Parts: sequence; structure tokens; C-alpha cells
Amino acid sequence: MRKTAALTITTLAPVGVSHEYDTHIPTKKQQSESTPEQRITDLNFLQTLMEETHSLSVYFGVIDNDKGYFLEKLSNEHMAIRTKAIVGAQVDFVHAGIGKALLANLPDEKIQAIMPTLDFTPITAHSILTPELLYEEIAKIRKRGWSFNDSEDDECMRSIGVPVFHRDGRLFGAVSSVGTIVQFVDKKIDKLVERTISCARAIEKELVN
Repeated sequence: MRKTAALTITTLAPVGVSHEYDTHIPTKKQQSESTPEQRITDLNFLQTLMEETHSLSVYFGVIDNDKGYFLEKLSNEHMAIRTKAIVGAQVDFVHAGIGKALLANLPDEKIQAIMPTLDFTPITAHSILTPELLYEEIAKIRKRGWSFNDSEDDECMRSIGVPVFHRDGRLFGAVSSVGTIVQFVDKKIDKLVERTISCARAIEKELVN
């Protein structure tokens, strides 16, 4: 398993962040002096999630100016298959598990403003095709607390997304675990969801320390 990059978060807005890319790995002294938000980029939480779920990749994503971005990625080097999303790339709000987790937990007025900008061109036979269907999906995500990408952007992949909140309820970001349809079979989904939620809750505890 490896770190793809270390990103330093410089400022946080109520529903998003501004960040800069920093390709060095922080020293232990730098990590101990960092803010809770910056310590998330050390990837300890993602490392644990990777080990518990045996995912292909795990991600942390954020909202910035009404768009979603992959802030961190940890890839499983023991797997021959690689996921395509990279750090800094824009997140798909329609098809990606992490994207739907981010979108669903924005204020209603934000979602309404973003919806007309989204591309509903189908990628697979499982893709969400209309704003109406996405609104239905958003309602499900809000009710159960997590999102599911059921091969919606890749026939061979599935992913789970869980939002991460500040103590006052503001959206901080979302964490996601990604695997193949062979790894993320239906009978394992409940356990994978449980592990991904645990990761999100651990990050939230760090935010208040």
C-alpha cells in the first residue's frame, strides 16, 4: 500500500475547502504540530479502511466551489487492477459513490443549483439517467447515511461513500471504499458499509480534537 501524495489543507469554508498540493511526506514533528484537518492527509484513516475492507482504493473527497474533488487516494498495491480516479480530479456527482455522498449532504438550495450542471449521459446500463432519479437516490442516501455506486460508472466496479461532518453539522467531506463486483458482492455490502462508516466517524472525532 502506498501514499499517492500528501496534501496540505490551508483554509476551510462552511461547505468546502481550498487546498494546495504538497508532494512531500510530513515528518512526525510536522504531523504533531498540524491541525486536525491537516492530519487527515497523513492517511492513517484510509490505511485502516483499506486493511479492513481489502478495497482496490480508498478515497477522501471534498466540495470546493460547488464541485467535488478527490483530495486523497490510497491504492492497494497487492491488487493487479487499478482504479482510475486520481488526486485532484473532479468527482462525478451522478455516478460516483463518493460524489453522491457529497452531493446528498449539501443544502437543498445548493443541490438545486448544481443539478442543471450535471451530465446524465449513461456510462453503463446501471447509470442514473435523470435528475428525478438522482433526487430519489439523494433521499435514500440521506435516510440511510451512505451512498452506493452499483457499477454506475464502470461495469466491473462498485463503491461505497460516507459523508464526514464537522461537529456543528457542516459537511467536511466524504470517504469512499472502491472494489470490483467480485470483491463487493451483495452479501459483503453491509460489512463494507459498516467499516466505511467507522472510518468516517473516526475522522469526525479528529476534527474536534
